Amino acid sequence: HKPSPDGCGWRYVWNDLDLWWHGDFSIILTKAAFMHARYLNLYSQGLPQEARAYIDTRKNCEDIAMQLLV
Repeated sequence: HKPSPDGCGWRYVWNDLDLWWHGDFSIILTKAAFMHARYLNLYSQGLPQEARAYIDTRKNCEDIAMQLLV
């Protein structure tokens, strides 16, 4: 997604080349992503225990935690 032209919101961008060219990326849902195995190791070993407990309890927010790690 990118800021809207008027600056008062967001718009979703479907053009992958535009996103890549400008270095703009949006969050990627981990359930639908391909990633290197070392990121999974980083997630299981490098995530703070408090964050892991929050995610495990709620079964949610793992995508946000992964984006912060990577």
